[in-house]
Amino acid sequence: MEELVRSAEISRTKYLFSGYIHLKAIAGCSPELIKKAATLFDRLSANIELLRQADLDQLAPAKKHQFIESTMSVVKDAIDEKRDASTLLAEPA
Repeated sequence: MEELVRSAEISRTKYLFSGYIHLKAIAGCSPELIKKAATLFDRLSANIELLRQADLDQLAPAKKHQFIESTMSVVKDAIDEKRDASTLLAEPA
């Protein structure tokens, strides 16, 4: 996740890339990385592999349902913060 965020940061700042970038956040990554990603990516979402922990235990034992839900919550908060900041910038003084 750090490398994905850093790649976007380099693309945006060094190469002035203004095109569309979509990131799917990795479940369990730090909230700080998600918040930073929200400032760099046009679209930010979280993958939901499976709905039941039993399925995750069988197919991806290292993944935990609570990490997926937590990541989704942080993504939502980061998107809301970005939307609020954009609204403030767009409003006339």
